[in-house]
Amino acid sequence: MKFTNYLTRIGLGVGLILGGVGLFNGNSLEAKVNKTDKKVVKYDEYKYDSLILKESQETSLDKYLIKGQIKQESRFNPNAKSPVGAVGLSQIMPDTAKELGYKPNEMYEPGKAIDAQTRYMRQMYDYKEFEKYIGDEKTKLALASYNAGYGNIRHAVRIIQNARNGEKEYKITKGSGKKKKVIRVLKIENLKECPENWDNGFSKALELVAGKRAAETQDYVSKVIRYREEYLLDGKSFR
Repeated sequence: MKFTNYLTRIGLGVGLILGGVGLFNGNSLEAKVNKTDKKVVKYDEYKYDSLILKESQETSLDKYLIKGQIKQESRFNPNAKSPVGAVGLSQIMPDTAKELGYKPNEMYEPGKAIDAQTRYMRQMYDYKEFEKYIGDEKTKLALASYNAGYGNIRHAVRIIQNARNGEKEYKITKGSGKKKKVIRVLKIENLKECPENWDNGFSKALELVAGKRAAETQDYVSKVIRYREEYLLDGKSFR
């Protein structure tokens, strides 16, 4: 998790756009490159299988998905640190670590990092906004929320739902009660025919909410799903 704030820091972790609970991860770390010899430093991608298995079981999550997510986040480098402060295998931001009961520097410890990651992902899965979606659709929404922040993905889901109901505008507000005010008005009429799914619907709505930064989340979701399938089939993981 490591993108700079887009609008507002609120909610669990560093939320972007009105109450998100995650944040844009930015371009998830690739394997570290030594600036002197330009060689890619590769980390053991099977070293943490037992930890991934344990934490995945405790949170009822797919172990292959969690492993694929770690690959995208840090390339299995436990000492990875992003320019904006996300650290460890799972690239957890300091505020998110604190909300999950950890000190930020504890995210360099693989066991604690994976525990934080799986608990955080469990929260993404369990949001009421996503309860009607099942299987890979819910998985993609959870991944997108981990990367871009729940607030952003919630807006994307609502935009598609509203557009399909014939609404032409979607208002993003800030504050509550007498302090509540509209800060953006999005034109959504051209999304009327979009289906209620990630690939052809919600990801397109995210482009309205986050602009060019939506491409990062689209890429993130796609890669984690692909890595999950690769680990499922490689015959080496969790042996």
